[in-house]
This record gives sequence, structure tokens and C-alpha cells, in this order.
Amino acid sequence: MEDQDLRDVGITDPGHRKKILHAARSFPKVKALGCDGSTSLVSWLDGLGLHEYLPNFLSSGYRTLECVKNLWELEIIN
Repeated sequence: MEDQDLRDVGITDPGHRKKILHAARSFPKVKALGCDGSTSLVSWLDGLGLHEYLPNFLSSGYRTLECVKNLWELEIIN
């Protein structure tokens, strides 16, 4: 996230943007999907400690890690 990203979403106050950017730096770093060595959907979810969601992914047609990589944010929210 950068200053321009915040401008693009309508945060016009420079002080507010600075505050948000500062807070965002404290977020834990997240590796790209599969970069942790996961080779399967099961191992990825297990590595996250979220194995209970495997049935949700499977019933929605996501059977491989490659399929999950192609998810759009809107699909995840819905």
C-alpha cells in the first residue's frame, strides 16, 4: 500500500494517509500463496492452521492450490 493507493480510495487528508501507512507497516508480512513450500491445498490450509475450511474450498470447486491462486477478492468475500 502506498500513498497514491489511499488517494485513489478517497482518503484526501495527508495526515490520515500518513497515519494509515504507518499502521500498515506493522502488519505481519505475508508470503505469496505457495511461497511457503505448500504444494497442495491441504498443506496450505494446514500451514495456516485453517484445515477446517478444506470442505468449503472443495464444495466450491477449488481442489488445487493453483485454483485458489486465481480467486478474485470478490469471490472470497461472497
